[in-house]
Amino acid sequence: MKRRKIRNPRPGGRILAASNEAKKSFNDLLIESLLEWIESGEVVLRFLELKSAIKRDEIAEKPEQFANELEDLFGDGAKIIEEKVIQTLYAKIGMDYIKKEGYMFSDYIKEAYRKGISSYQPQSTQGDAASPAYPPLE
Repeated sequence: MKRRKIRNPRPGGRILAASNEAKKSFNDLLIESLLEWIESGEVVLRFLELKSAIKRDEIAEKPEQFANELEDLFGDGAKIIEEKVIQTLYAKIGMDYIKKEGYMFSDYIKEAYRKGISSYQPQSTQGDAASPAYPPLE
C-alpha cells in the first residue's frame, strides 16, 4: 500500500502517513454528506462522472473541480448544497463548522481532510465497532 507523507496540523509537528484506506474513508464520508443533501444524489454523481473528468472516488482529491461541476449543474443553488455538505462532513469528523470569509468549498474540504486524516484510525483497530472512522478531534 502506497503511503504519502502529510504534515500533522497538531502541536509537535509529527509527520503522519496517509494511507489509501484513510483517503478512501474520507472520500466516502464526503460522498455520504453529499447524498444526505441531494435527493437524487446518486444520479447527480453518475451524471458528473459521465459529463466530466472527475470520478466519484476523486472528489476529496479534486474539490475545486467538483465544486465547478456542481456550479455548472446547479448554478447559484450549488453554494447552498456545498455549505450543507461541508456542515455535515465537519459534524461527521467531529469538527466545528465556522464560516470563514474568503473560504470556498475546496478550502473547507482541504481543511477537513488535513485535520481528519491526521487523527484517522482504521475501523478494525478500534474497540467499538460503532465508532466512526474519524474520531472527534480534540
